[in-house]
Amino acid sequence: MKKLKIPPFSSGGLILSYQCSSSCRHCIYASTPRWKDWMSEHDVEHYMDQIREFAPNQRGIHLAGGEPFLNFDLTLRAVELSVEHGVPLQYVETNAHWCEDDELTAYQMNMLRESGLPAILISVSPFHNEFTPFERTDRAITIAREIFGPYNVLVYTSYFYEQLQDYNPHATVPLNRYLNTIGHEAAAQSFVEHYGLIPSGRAASKLNFLYQKQPASVFFKNNCSAEFTNPEHIHIDPYGNYITSFCSGISLGDAHQLNSIFEGIDLQERPIIEILATTGVEGLLKLAQDQFDFKVADEGYIAKCHLCQDIRAHIVQRTDQFEELKPVEFYRYL
Repeated sequence: MKKLKIPPFSSGGLILSYQCSSSCRHCIYASTPRWKDWMSEHDVEHYMDQIREFAPNQRGIHLAGGEPFLNFDLTLRAVELSVEHGVPLQYVETNAHWCEDDELTAYQMNMLRESGLPAILISVSPFHNEFTPFERTDRAITIAREIFGPYNVLVYTSYFYEQLQDYNPHATVPLNRYLNTIGHEAAAQSFVEHYGLIPSGRAASKLNFLYQKQPASVFFKNNCSAEFTNPEHIHIDPYGNYITSFCSGISLGDAHQLNSIFEGIDLQERPIIEILATTGVEGLLKLAQDQFDFKVADEGYIAKCHLCQDIRAHIVQRTDQFEELKPVEFYRYL
C-alpha cells in the first residue's frame, strides 16, 4: 500500500482551538486551559473555500473546541464566513461555562442566530459538571430554547441533564463524588450508553479504571483502515491537522490542501498510518517494542484505541520523526 485513498467527508467540524475552560476527564482531544493557539480568521475562510470546492456533498459543518465561546469574536466570524461562502452550518458546541448571567447569554446567542447559526449543542455530563455549575448549563439551555427554538437546541445529553438536577446547581461536583454516589459500575455503563464515551483521548488515561481490561493481543484482529477512511464527522484542528473518526493525535495530512488528502495519502511519508492501516495495533506495537523500548501495561487495555494511544504517547516522548503524530501537545496534556 503506497497511498491511502481518503473520501471527501460528509460531515465535519472546525476545531477553532483546543483551549477550554475545563480539563474534563473524558475529553477526546485533551482540551485544557493550557492550550493557547486559535485558528486564524484567514484559515477559517480558507477552509470554507476548500470545503465548498472539494467536499461539496457534505451535509454541513459544526464549530467545535475546546470551548469556542472563549473567543466569541472568532466564533461569530466563523458563522458569518460559513454563510458568505455557502457552506452549510449545523451548530456550534459549548460547555456553557461562560453563561454566568442571563443578559450575556442571551446577547451572544442572539448575535450568533442573527448571523446565521441555526442551532447550538450544549454539553451536559458529570464530566462537565466537575468544572461548570449546573445553573450555568440550565441557563444556557433555557435561553437557547427561547432564541433558537426547542428543536434547534441539542442537549448532549438529556439523560444527564435530568440526572444532574438533583445536585447543588450553584457548585461544581467532583467526578469522584458523582462516581461514589451513583456507583462505579452504574456510572461506567451510563457513560457508554447515554454519552457514547469513546475510549481514547483523556478517557483512556483517566477513566480506564472503570472498565474491564484485556491483554494487548486481544486487539490484534483488525487494522484501522476503516477509521481513517470514514467520511463521517471528521475534524480540522487549529494547526490544519485532518483528523478522522475521533483518532485524536493522528494527522492524516494538511487540511489547507484538502484536494491532496482526497487524492490519497502518501504512506511513505506517514509510516505509522501505514502500519495502522495494514497491520493495526499489532504492527504498531512491534515497531514500538523494537525501536523505542515500549512495554505493554501489565493490567492491559480497555480497547484498541487505548492501546494505540498508549503506544503513540510513548513514541512521541522519544522522537519527533513521525509527521503524523500531531499535535504533540495532545500527548502532553492527556
